[in-house]
Amino acid sequence: MKVSIAFERASHVNSGTSVDAEELPWPETEGRVMRHPLLHLESDPRGEITHYGGLVLAQQFVRRFCVAQRLDGALRLFKRHAPYHESDHVLALAYTLYADGRCLEDQAVLQGSEAVRRLVGACRIPDPTTAGDFLRRFKTAQDVEPLSGVIEDIEEAVWSKLSRKVRARRKKREFALVDLDGHVKALYGVQKEGADFGYDGRWSYQPLVVSLGGTGECLKVIHQPGSAHSSDAAAKAVKEVLPRVKRHFRNAIVRGDTDFDRSDVFKAVMDERAYFAIGGRLYAKRAALVEAIAEQNWKSFVPRADREERGEPSRHGRNGELAPPESG
Repeated sequence: MKVSIAFERASHVNSGTSVDAEELPWPETEGRVMRHPLLHLESDPRGEITHYGGLVLAQQFVRRFCVAQRLDGALRLFKRHAPYHESDHVLALAYTLYADGRCLEDQAVLQGSEAVRRLVGACRIPDPTTAGDFLRRFKTAQDVEPLSGVIEDIEEAVWSKLSRKVRARRKKREFALVDLDGHVKALYGVQKEGADFGYDGRWSYQPLVVSLGGTGECLKVIHQPGSAHSSDAAAKAVKEVLPRVKRHFRNAIVRGDTDFDRSDVFKAVMDERAYFAIGGRLYAKRAALVEAIAEQNWKSFVPRADREERGEPSRHGRNGELAPPESG
């Protein structure tokens, strides 16, 4: 078996690349460096092999849903391509994550693998220093929005490719569970632009993650400093996510903890004619206000264990569906 040559790890603080410019292969034709050819897998003991064979699934996904074309059509960060396109950089970073990469320097592992380069149909893969230069071109939120738009379009394209039976079940019967949650991302490096001290005293970011319950699909991520509340951007995120979700599901239920117990979040959900299940804070007069709500607009929730203990009938009919309330 041919052994790969271990290239020296590049650092994002260095200039240039880890390989001399004279030794870098250059694409023979214009266009994207990563060609994503149609693959036919077979075993060849004479060629170089890689343990990142799972990249085939990601590569075929990129090919089927025209991810590279979508990225190049939405992103305009380069005045000229020498030789990499915007899609080459974005996909190289994505492939690094698939290969268990944790930082920019880990992209050099893919860069030095001939098997990976052949898998994606590229004569070369961006160096970590070049990838860092590409990321610094996203200077404002307006630069990131087109990338988020591409991700959302691809996600909807995937949903539309589901089998007819699954799509019918989603539209007629299933409710989408939309989860709101904040995450603290502590920082330990030198570059900390936009970060701040969080509630736990750490210098960090606190992004808001909107995901699809059950599958864990990420619907939206909003970047925030550590001093922000997770719910500060929740209302805006709900307004952007729910219309897209309801095109593929019967309706949606937005879930969150007590941090999302805010009037703007409730209003955003109700404006989209969806439902919410959000933990409520205990205020002094809140219980009295709840009791004052008209009975036809409010139904108290009693856990099933408590109903069985009291000997009350089950609220569920056949097939686990809710039974209609009794009159009177």
